[in-house]
Amino acid sequence: LPGLKRQAPRSTFTPPAKRPSIVQPFRSPAKPADYSPAPLPVRSRPPPKLPPVTVRNSAAKIQPEPSKKSHSADSLRRDKPERRSLRSVADQIVTTVQEATALGVPQEAIAITAKTAREFRFAVGTGHWGWQEARQTLIVRGCVPGAIPDAWVHNHFRWCVWNAASYARRLPATWSSFWSVEAVVDRLWRRYEREHLLGQRSALKRILEADSAAQQPMILVVSEVDCARDAVRMEVTDGWYAVTTSVDTVLERALRKGKLRVGDKIACIGARINGVGEG
Repeated sequence: LPGLKRQAPRSTFTPPAKRPSIVQPFRSPAKPADYSPAPLPVRSRPPPKLPPVTVRNSAAKIQPEPSKKSHSADSLRRDKPERRSLRSVADQIVTTVQEATALGVPQEAIAITAKTAREFRFAVGTGHWGWQEARQTLIVRGCVPGAIPDAWVHNHFRWCVWNAASYARRLPATWSSFWSVEAVVDRLWRRYEREHLLGQRSALKRILEADSAAQQPMILVVSEVDCARDAVRMEVTDGWYAVTTSVDTVLERALRKGKLRVGDKIACIGARINGVGEG
């Protein structure tokens, strides 16, 4: 109608009611920005208990503690000989047989070899002293008979005699301290201690018992050389045990020309062992 104002229709929309906030029971409420935690209470701990202190008189004699080793091992233990360096005896070394003979080295010590040392017998009074008598001497000193069979004594007697003769030839000024029955017995005794009491084994023994690899680096001594017409045989030792080796063309040429002789040392690495089973 003229003269009337048109009114906007009324809205029937009703805003929804505000939903209540969800309260999470396991979540702590938000902390204000200026919140600072309260300091924890300081707990006083008692001082640690110290062991009682025993005051000893310095003038009192302190008794040594008893050894934990067995009495048998202590009774068999002997003082190790004093080791001398090569530099300290360099001016005493002799290289010729004439010089050694002039200084009184016995002819039997000069002529001994690794092959003849096995059955060598010292002249003692009206009798002789060899590896059989050496075994009896070790038993009398206290060695266990089962630990030193004939084969063990026979083997080590050979190397002890050869070693003693080599020292007597090279150091003739003190040859009597090396070439004697007592010196050989002392060497056998020390080997018994190291091998049976301390459980120490040489390089070749560990290899022969399959406890070490034959390829490991080691220094061996040429003890025997047999240059036959068709083949060359060489025996090497670590001073305790020995093995026979098969040589290649280079070693065979050196042995036949005399460039590699008995008593020379060779450095081995990457060797192989044949003819020995496991264990």
